[in-house]
Amino acid sequence: MEDVRGPSATGQAAVPHTVVGAGSDVTDDLELAARSAVPVLITGGSGPSREGRARFVHDNSRVGRGPFIALSCLDRSSEGGDVRSVLERARGGTAFVDDVGAMSAGAQAQLLAFLDDESIRGASSADHATGHGVRVIAGTGDPLGPRIAAGTFSETLFYRLNIIHIKAPPGPKPGTPCVVDS
Repeated sequence: MEDVRGPSATGQAAVPHTVVGAGSDVTDDLELAARSAVPVLITGGSGPSREGRARFVHDNSRVGRGPFIALSCLDRSSEGGDVRSVLERARGGTAFVDDVGAMSAGAQAQLLAFLDDESIRGASSADHATGHGVRVIAGTGDPLGPRIAAGTFSETLFYRLNIIHIKAPPGPKPGTPCVVDS
């Protein structure tokens, strides 16, 4: 694990964050993330690769006996309501929000509000629930820096999610044959 004090996603301010899975023993890095209760951002790799790492962190964390609820933000059909639903169903466990860069602005605001005060907000102040004990892990295969620069992804949300940063190795390119030794 290395402590990186480099430029932000937009290249402006230097921000400390921890990068794990970048050349050291990946299992040790994932176990370190599991022992922590802070949000984790998993970048690179394929969706299944990111979800596998998120499951490992969940299974080995203090909330590992609770639910692991996953949401792919690439499915735009019901994403707005799904952020609230995933956070509500993940109580006592982990909410894994994959392809976070594809989230709508409204869904980003809901997730940021939850990270700020662990509350799940609905359309009215009467629709308000506390979500204590939910671990948030986010994943993305695409760099978020260009989305932040374009104004389509919240820089504040990026910093709230990027407390621990795990880099997943790239998956095989489409059409790559699978070789099995016998």
